Amino acid sequence: LTTLSDPIMFTNRRSLSEPDLPDVVMRHSPTLRAANPAIKLEEELKVARILVPKYSGDANKEMISSETWSSIFLQKMQKMRSSFDQCYAQAALLELLTGQAFECLQSADFDTVDAMVEHLCSTFKRPHFQLALIKRMQSGEAFIGCTRDNVIMRLKHILRELGDHIGGLVSLAQATEMMFPTEWHLQKVDSQNLSTEQYQGALLAIAEDLAIHHDVAPKLFGKAKATEGKASMAQPDVAKPAKNTGVADGGPSHSQRRKAARKKREKALEEENAKLKQQVAANKSASHMGKD
Repeated sequence: LTTLSDPIMFTNRRSLSEPDLPDVVMRHSPTLRAANPAIKLEEELKVARILVPKYSGDANKEMISSETWSSIFLQKMQKMRSSFDQCYAQAALLELLTGQAFECLQSADFDTVDAMVEHLCSTFKRPHFQLALIKRMQSGEAFIGCTRDNVIMRLKHILRELGDHIGGLVSLAQATEMMFPTEWHLQKVDSQNLSTEQYQGALLAIAEDLAIHHDVAPKLFGKAKATEGKASMAQPDVAKPAKNTGVADGGPSHSQRRKAARKKREKALEEENAKLKQQVAANKSASHMGKD
């Protein structure tokens, strides 16, 4: 007997043909929706877009290296990689890349996500990124947008990206000294000759000063100071909207950047839906045979 809880009979008053059944069950059965691979895949992709930043490979703009980005991607996509085929994670990876990084991978053929990540890291090498980051620190560009609330996090992040680069540590210490001259002087640390542990200790002391003394703030310099001056003179409520030219930074258009990823993803979703319909039809057939 049919009951009021039947998701098929009381969803639509018209009679349902055989091809309609899987779609109706999908829309109105919470249990099957939760187990639907296509829906679960879409949820994983949404999470990836939120948790994993876009990456362009441009060392003059990025604040993270290709290795750091790859590590974040592999960690956040671990669940998807264990639950779905390689093609889904590959499509997600392409969707999160822009500019040079996207061009580097879109035309090549890789069997696995690991191969794509390895190629990305070998193309956009960490030493090249570190050198560009050091130059941006020296010019002040690396500290654009820093305030007393986020400057310590920015300095810690740069320290992690520099790793054991001695020249990078010296440049970072000198930049910190320029932004916090009084607080740095109290630590009695030589910015031209120090260890990572000494820098971390000085940074911790500066963080404590920021938490206790509200008048302590970073003194931005170079390009960061120039940007800060322009921002203070600007009126935020009359900002002009950016022109939509369809081309990002001289690179491929928005549709071109996502074409390969969307194509792979749509094909994969169609395959999953086809498999699901076959499964529902098989279950229905088996159910009728059991009744007979």
